[in-house]
Amino acid sequence: MVVICLKKGILMNKPILDEESVSAAKQIMKGKFPTMLQYFLEDTDAYLMRMRTGMAEKKTEEIVSTAHTIKSSSLQIGAVRMSDIAQEIEEAARAQVENGCCDREFFAPLVTRLEETFAATKAAFK
Repeated sequence: MVVICLKKGILMNKPILDEESVSAAKQIMKGKFPTMLQYFLEDTDAYLMRMRTGMAEKKTEEIVSTAHTIKSSSLQIGAVRMSDIAQEIEEAARAQVENGCCDREFFAPLVTRLEETFAATKAAFK
């Protein structure tokens, strides 16, 4: 399944998983890939909860750090759409930190989209 999104004025066509990146991760991790995938799935669940808590408590720095972690871990395992959405959240949160604010209403749809993409990513790995 492919989604077309507009990000920073550039039309991007991103799959849920980048099969080349998934294959590379499997080659690098060898027999440990299933374990690493399980850690990724469990950790991402926890990070998404932390992100929601950061939003509720208006802790923008928490949103930045969890989005950064999700971005990086998603990219390493080949979940490119998740990585892109997490990067959008991270960049927006960094801008809000610089402006000394935390607009929960701004983040809500982005985090929902990340959660939906995470569900699709889990399904794609099965």
